[in-house]
Amino acid sequence: MKTSSTKKKGTIQPFKRTDGTTYYRARVALRDGFRQWVDVPEAKRFSESASAGFAAFVQEQEDLHGLLFAKRQAKIGAAAMPNVPGLETVSEWAKRWLAFREDRGLSSVRDGRAHVQHHIGPAIGSLAMGGVSRRDLEGFVFKLDEAVQRGAMSWKTASNVWGTCSKMFDDACRSKRLDLRAREDNPAREVKPPDRGVRKAKQYLHPSEFLAFVSCTDVPIEWRRLVALATYTGLRAGELRALRFEDVDLDHGTMHVHRGTHRDTGAEKSTKADKARRFGLDPAIGQLLETMHEEANGEGKVIATIPDANNMSRGFRHWLQRAGVTRAELFDETSDTRKAISFHDLRATYCTWRAIRGDDAHKIMRAAGHADIETTMIYVREAESLRDGFGDVFPALPALALDAETSNQMSKSLGTSRNYWRRGRDSNPRWSFSPTPA
Repeated sequence: MKTSSTKKKGTIQPFKRTDGTTYYRARVALRDGFRQWVDVPEAKRFSESASAGFAAFVQEQEDLHGLLFAKRQAKIGAAAMPNVPGLETVSEWAKRWLAFREDRGLSSVRDGRAHVQHHIGPAIGSLAMGGVSRRDLEGFVFKLDEAVQRGAMSWKTASNVWGTCSKMFDDACRSKRLDLRAREDNPAREVKPPDRGVRKAKQYLHPSEFLAFVSCTDVPIEWRRLVALATYTGLRAGELRALRFEDVDLDHGTMHVHRGTHRDTGAEKSTKADKARRFGLDPAIGQLLETMHEEANGEGKVIATIPDANNMSRGFRHWLQRAGVTRAELFDETSDTRKAISFHDLRATYCTWRAIRGDDAHKIMRAAGHADIETTMIYVREAESLRDGFGDVFPALPALALDAETSNQMSKSLGTSRNYWRRGRDSNPRWSFSPTPA
């Protein structure tokens, strides 16, 4: 029984030029049955066989990827096109992309999902992933700039949304996961990003403010130790959560940072940018770590309890004020040029203090885990204008921060026992400590 192949090969049609010569144009069938004209390259258009071969190649690529159909759909509007099975929209592709990133344990998935849901999806989500053009993305950026101008969005949010969008289209043509490749090009590559606004200044503590915090018996010992460790090591919150006593070499005064935790799930992962690092410890924090090592018999996590990740900054600011640190700019949440201090700004404190002390910029970079030296130089330049009258950085820690038993005795004598703190903690759950997973 004779069967016929259903595979489309494309067609060509001859045309006459004014000088009498013949050239060819190709036509390929799109997924909805529409036949699209395609110009044959100059080197092939005067040969019937070469033009036919080109038409067959374009038809094969169209059957595989549907790029011409997607461009047509984007041009005349998705609502006017028939529903063609197998043509993936931006929103549909983004769901697979986010699931892949979540499986990899990337902590940026939560923000990426919000960007797709609230900004990218409403703007271009109905377009075919393979048919989005550079002009479509330029229009999206224009909408982001408009939202910033009317005060509906901060410039930083617009920049982050565009970062997610441009990453999506880069992965759509270059992902190592071949099933995520939906395009041959990246239309976001030449698109100018949203306008940037004034970058808010980072905050940091002065040595006198730090000492006021770690010496205050009203502040729980857990908070004093946590802030001391963050300030004297520059570790990120996720790195502090994952730090174990086995990572601290007390005999040689070094620390090995090679783990972090996922912001949402708490699961352990590699450090940011997958860069492990070793660096020397300041003697003052080494003394605190020795005390904590003895209390825990050198086993498990260095920090057994830690504040809830979503409320670390609010809790930190609460206890700063309780310790009498009330410098106005540390708590300014309305300014366009500065922000209220966050727990993460203790990394800025660490880097600024080291720069003020005159440490080599490359040593600061390695210890802090910065990806490039320019990030570190921000703190070096800041330190140049702060050094005079700033105070002695990395001061010796008071006994109240080192010894939990001494701290508790002092607290009881002042009427601020741990029981008092626990009652206060229960009435303010957003500032509470929670056990760190083993």
